Amino acid sequence: MIEHFHEPYQEFNRLYSLLNPGGKLYCMTELFRNETNFKNWSYHDDFTHVFFYHPETIKWIQNEYGFAKAEIQGRLIILEK
Repeated sequence: MIEHFHEPYQEFNRLYSLLNPGGKLYCMTELFRNETNFKNWSYHDDFTHVFFYHPETIKWIQNEYGFAKAEIQGRLIILEK
């Protein structure tokens, strides 16, 4: 669902602030990877997808907001405060 965020910085800030210590934020999206053919990628064709994420983006989010842990399990991303 995070590919629909029009202002991801503000949205992650808000979500982080709502978590208790040790709380987990579960996100679902398909990550763009270096081997992904962007032109043929299904996420590219959906006009409601306004922001794409890469595994490095998830690491950046973890560091920027101070999440203790970030885990990628296929399309599931778990960020732990």
